[in-house]
Amino acid sequence: LYSAVFAQGGKARAEIYIDQGNQEKNKMLFDALKARKQEIEDNYENQFEWERLDEKRGSRIAIYRDGSIEMADSELEEIRKWHIENLLKIKQIITPEIKQALREIT
Repeated sequence: LYSAVFAQGGKARAEIYIDQGNQEKNKMLFDALKARKQEIEDNYENQFEWERLDEKRGSRIAIYRDGSIEMADSELEEIRKWHIENLLKIKQIITPEIKQALREIT
């Protein structure tokens, strides 16, 4: 699940949320992706926050920037563009990694 989010603490987040309906499978997939963290981040040309979220069924791989839903329209437009640009890049880079990891863990 790809999402554009305004998170707590005045942060905007672009993320892929890993939830295939099974906590064990989700954590295995997250761990397989995290094992390739350096390569993924090198391809992305930035660092992600790798959030395993052990207390939840899913896990998250995200990038953050400052931003609040209460900002001025011009700033929200900039954040909207940032969300779209990063979500497209996340999809392009991480989707093939997910497919590869799923082949490896199943």
